[in-house]
Amino acid sequence: MLRVKIMAPALEALQARLTMLRSHLVTNMIMSHVETALTQTVLDLRAAAPIGHDSGGGFGMSLPIGDDKAGKLVDSFLMNAWTWTQGRAIGQIETTQPKKLHYLRVGTGLYGPYNQRIYPRTKKALYWPGAAHPVASIAGMRPNDFVTPLLTGIALVTLKNEMALARYDLQRALIGK
Repeated sequence: MLRVKIMAPALEALQARLTMLRSHLVTNMIMSHVETALTQTVLDLRAAAPIGHDSGGGFGMSLPIGDDKAGKLVDSFLMNAWTWTQGRAIGQIETTQPKKLHYLRVGTGLYGPYNQRIYPRTKKALYWPGAAHPVASIAGMRPNDFVTPLLTGIALVTLKNEMALARYDLQRALIGK
């Protein structure tokens, strides 16, 4: 019986490099699709956010609330850092105006968590630019939680679509189909 042993170190090195390349390709492709899904979700949030007005009181106002940045809520959504960790793509969408968004989502005054009218704290009346006249109190604003339905609906569909595209791209890249 004749035994033949072929040593092919170059072939083994090539196979190792291909395995590493495949791993990087998969990671980069998935991260690209996750970034697309997150970007689309930010655009959807901006489209769903109420525009309001700048003449005072509305949530389109440019005045900051507390530590919030000045500007319109619709312009405050952004995709923050995202990473690939333990086989999962993790990304964050943030707002530069969390207080304004909170008040909009839960409501204020009679319609908010405290269920009471809004009264001035330091003055005798409430006033803001564009108000007809100073007022003793206001009822507040009804909640408008446009975020939750969007994140449970549109964002999940977007993410599922992007993941389906990622699978398709991977099949074509790795199998050639």
